[in-house]
Amino acid sequence: MPKISKDRKVIAKQEPLGIYECILLRPSHEYKHVPSFPRKRVNAAPVRVIPRPFDLERARQADKDIAQLAERARLLKEIRRLERIAQASPPLIDRISDPSRPLIERLQAPVQIPEHKPVPKDLHMLKHKVVDRIREFERLFRPTVERLSPFVKKALEDDRISKDAKDDIRLWGTEFNELYTNLEKRARKLTNKEWRIIKRQLKAVGQVSFKNLNERLPEICDELNALKLEFNYGI
Repeated sequence: MPKISKDRKVIAKQEPLGIYECILLRPSHEYKHVPSFPRKRVNAAPVRVIPRPFDLERARQADKDIAQLAERARLLKEIRRLERIAQASPPLIDRISDPSRPLIERLQAPVQIPEHKPVPKDLHMLKHKVVDRIREFERLFRPTVERLSPFVKKALEDDRISKDAKDDIRLWGTEFNELYTNLEKRARKLTNKEWRIIKRQLKAVGQVSFKNLNERLPEICDELNALKLEFNYGI
């Protein structure tokens, strides 16, 4: 409902055009000449129920139909009872005269329980958090392994790479291989900080371009050695 200000002004909106318009309301005594039309109450006409005259023949026919339905229900109930008697099990004397097989014949062969290996003492259950991290880092390790495997093999055989650089590559390459191989065992000992360091190093290796590996081998070697890679965690 629109609010009326003290100066009797109302802001209204024209729906078709969407324009707001200010309307000045007149005093109430100026609307006295406007005729009012009272609402007439219209009552529905009452419904008259005319009773049907009693028909003796129809009443007799209804009683006859009811009696026939009752007789039909009784006969159906009797038929079902006779069917249950016919399908009943044989008498007890007949069942006793046919003894069952001995118990030794009814028993099946003994169940062979397979031998299970004893539970190892060093078995440890991993937490959900550790399992989720292992799955996450396995997805990060796979592309890194595909990049580093051919690089490490060629770098250790190339004469353009210095001995010190080869020693560094051999050191972090061995650490990387051991961490990737034993990730499930080491995952229990890795701290949150070590997880972050490993993730940062894997992403740093992913930013190094390994295109034209044979030609750019010394350059790629310098880029990786500048990262100071280290994967000796979780031991």
